[in-house]
Amino acid sequence: AAPARFRELILEAFHYSKIKKRSMDFFHTMISDPDSVGERAAAALERDHGAGWRGVLERNAAAWIEIAKTGPGDLYDGKLSELKPPVLFIDGERDPRTEPGDLEAVRRALPCAEMRMIEGAGHSPHSEPAHAAECTRLASDFLRRAAGP
Repeated sequence: AAPARFRELILEAFHYSKIKKRSMDFFHTMISDPDSVGERAAAALERDHGAGWRGVLERNAAAWIEIAKTGPGDLYDGKLSELKPPVLFIDGERDPRTEPGDLEAVRRALPCAEMRMIEGAGHSPHSEPAHAAECTRLASDFLRRAAGP
């Protein structure tokens, strides 16, 4: 809505497609069995959202299912290319929520954006103990370069 609002942007585990075919089973499971996220994720969700964390997961999954019903296309209605500030995309090479073709579509929309893949990382590199330092390093380096001399 305001492409010039920011001086720079860092986007991690970026969602692009409205229809997330590879994630639909995941979303339905989050609604029917939110405890299936595992102990580590459940503990983080409870820390961040309190005892109602299961409802947070259910609402998030339901929202993605509703978004998919709006049809194909990108979440930004073709306006991603209007972003003016320097942009860094950070994604995990093993991110199961990234749809095939999404990163290529982002590259076409924002050819000047920096794209960094963290080898072995999943959907949330900044919160993965094995990858958090690399994610922070990439973000810090980008911000330093964007700030200039």
